[in-house]
Amino acid sequence: MNRRKILVTVTLCAIAMLLIFPSQAFAYLDLGTGSYIIQIAIAAAAGALFVLKMYWRRVKDALSRLFSKSTGE
Repeated sequence: MNRRKILVTVTLCAIAMLLIFPSQAFAYLDLGTGSYIIQIAIAAAAGALFVLKMYWRRVKDALSRLFSKSTGE
């Protein structure tokens, strides 16, 4: 990458950070917020395990097909 592209990228990232993360936030956290965060974490873990299961099955099937073939010689 040349210097101009790097400068533009860094500038855009800095502007995005300033817009995404404000300096002060006056927010109210409800009592149910903690349980909601725990629910999100459990759902994310369950989704990750499901995706892992799906890919593990494909890898296992591919390996079993690869090693179960007879050479025929």
